[in-house]
Amino acid sequence: MDDMPKRSANLMRLSVDAIRKLEPRETDRWVWDVELPNFGIKVTPAGRKVFVYRGRVKGSHVAKRFTLGIFPVLTPDEARRRARRYAELLRDGMDPSAVDVRENAEGVPPREARTFNALWPIYWEKHAVEHNKPGTRTNNQMLWRVHVQPKFGDRIIDTVKHTEVSDWHSDIRKSGITASKPRGKIYAANRARGLLSKLFNYAVERGWVAKNLKNPCSDVRPYKERRRERHVDPAEVTRLLETIDAIWEERPDLWRGLALPKLWLWTGRRKCEWMRARWEWINWVQSSIAIPDGKGGQQTFPIPPQAIKLLRSLPSYHVSPWVFPGNKPGAPMVNPKRTFRKILEQAKVMNLRIHDLRHIFGSMAAANGTPFSVLQQMMGHATPQMTARYMQGIGTLAYDYTAKTAAALAELDALACLAER
Repeated sequence: MDDMPKRSANLMRLSVDAIRKLEPRETDRWVWDVELPNFGIKVTPAGRKVFVYRGRVKGSHVAKRFTLGIFPVLTPDEARRRARRYAELLRDGMDPSAVDVRENAEGVPPREARTFNALWPIYWEKHAVEHNKPGTRTNNQMLWRVHVQPKFGDRIIDTVKHTEVSDWHSDIRKSGITASKPRGKIYAANRARGLLSKLFNYAVERGWVAKNLKNPCSDVRPYKERRRERHVDPAEVTRLLETIDAIWEERPDLWRGLALPKLWLWTGRRKCEWMRARWEWINWVQSSIAIPDGKGGQQTFPIPPQAIKLLRSLPSYHVSPWVFPGNKPGAPMVNPKRTFRKILEQAKVMNLRIHDLRHIFGSMAAANGTPFSVLQQMMGHATPQMTARYMQGIGTLAYDYTAKTAAALAELDALACLAER
């Protein structure tokens, strides 16, 4: 334990904000909690932050250091609760590390320890990190921290009832009711319910809950979500492109936030696919990009000539491994929302999201007569249902087909009337 300094070296209340501000040093940095003795966090030179607890088994003279978990996967409050449990085990003459080994060997902890708080770090490390995309992980962390953990964190998993979940689901929706949002937080309520349901199913998989016990979320009906439809006039697209060129001429330093909307519009790719793109993914001979880990898995998409020309002109070409390098060295761009808002304001285009540029591409492709199967491949959709929304077209395409159908039916009606005469 010589590598661990005295607790008086650095004391503070360990909170999320305080931990985020801890900067790494040349050697391991130790910070101790003023609220719970022997509970602290280690910050490695690489910036990794690990919660620890130090104590002695009753009757022993040798102190041991126990790793509790990694921040931010484990929050300070969750780590503090775990440290208190370790302290109880030590007072009872039990070594927490030995208990953990025995529980792992048996597959499940004692029933009283099978809480959502105990399951969350395991779910995160063994399931979410391996199977979820970065965006999904970020959203689920927020849902856990804001909605799930405060309500059900300390609960033993198999004690949660359907009525509790139903009331909680309703309360989340009602908490967001305002004059501009009369239906409340529908999406947040549904996503939180979905995460809780996944955690319960994962508990069943790990043997923490009996297989014949019904998921308390299964009979809680999700709220009906209204699909957002933003019909874009071709004139708006023209203004967007003209505005991008005008801003680029005045502010070439904004090239990343100006080039991205053009690529989204010209290729129909998802926001993060271009933001995290690497130059090595681009096949210049075939004019295509191979995205290794997109929403639909590994996929290859064509790049049109105007997009190829734009890519070759970017300052990052032959300079950075990233097509759009971020401000942080060695990382891609994080978010171009500020520049995108500037474009919309100058182009006088209202209520347009970044993702709507992908919808414009899909709708225009449908309006130009792209076969359904080809459009599904172009958009990278896993199911035909996702592609079907674009067949409504842009502008008056759906109206035209409706008018033609009605005209045909009217003609049949007219022929019937003549026959009756």
